[in-house]
Amino acid sequence: MPIQFTCPHCQKTTTVADQYAGQTGPCQMCGQTITIPIAGGMPQKQLNAPPAHRSGGGGVAIVAIVLGVGFVLLLGCGGILAAMLFPAIRSSQVAAQRINSSNNLRMLAIALHNYQAAYDTFPPASIPDENGTPRTSWRASLLPYVEQVPLAEQYSFNHSWDSVENSFVQSIDIPSYHSPLSNEPATNTNYFLVTGPGTMFEDGRAPRLRDIRDGTSNTLLLVEVEGMNTHWAEPRDITYDELVQWMDSGQVSPSVGGVNAAMADGSSRFIPLDIDRQQLKAMTTHAGGEPVMLP
Repeated sequence: MPIQFTCPHCQKTTTVADQYAGQTGPCQMCGQTITIPIAGGMPQKQLNAPPAHRSGGGGVAIVAIVLGVGFVLLLGCGGILAAMLFPAIRSSQVAAQRINSSNNLRMLAIALHNYQAAYDTFPPASIPDENGTPRTSWRASLLPYVEQVPLAEQYSFNHSWDSVENSFVQSIDIPSYHSPLSNEPATNTNYFLVTGPGTMFEDGRAPRLRDIRDGTSNTLLLVEVEGMNTHWAEPRDITYDELVQWMDSGQVSPSVGGVNAAMADGSSRFIPLDIDRQQLKAMTTHAGGEPVMLP
């Protein structure tokens, strides 16, 4: 039964459960050491904190410990979760950028076809000066067809791309000429015509659609290349031999494992770096008559 006890220090009377009889501990009122009296001289033992006090202090301590451990676990799990999710997020970002780059290639192929529809010929890869030296790129000729009419009207096609007359273009970037996967300056281009012997743009000519006797869906038109360090107006493209060298180096494209490309029919393709070189050669010719097995 409950025991009434008066503290000899603070003279406060309190009631404690009989299970604490004979125990020694602090007074709930003043904190001084007291012993709960018992009958029969039972041995004393240390007084545990009363249940009410234990639930207040010990409970808070337990909750604090649980919260602390939970917070640490949360931080740990958050870090693990972030480490697990980051590759997936990065992969999805790269996939989206690759799609955007393919869209750029398709848009450029369509722009080339629109130019061809207007002039009954594709633009030449470059426009030469009176000495035969290339002075500006097909990308400058294509400006009106990539929503850059005001820029086309300012551009001086009678002067070199890097002349004083065209100096204003040095700082102008055109998103459709730059791959979202590229680490190069935004004013650089990553999209190049395939030029050289047997290609649509052999010897600097302006090809016609009817000249593509291998079929537009079998003929390579544009490729995405990283590291050429070429301003979009600069008259520079890539030959088959250069393309093979870059593919052998594994650094030709910002896409992992292959090259984004556009065919002459406007469709986009992903060409693996390990593609059979005879097949790649067949894709670059426009009238070679070789069988083409597209990847």
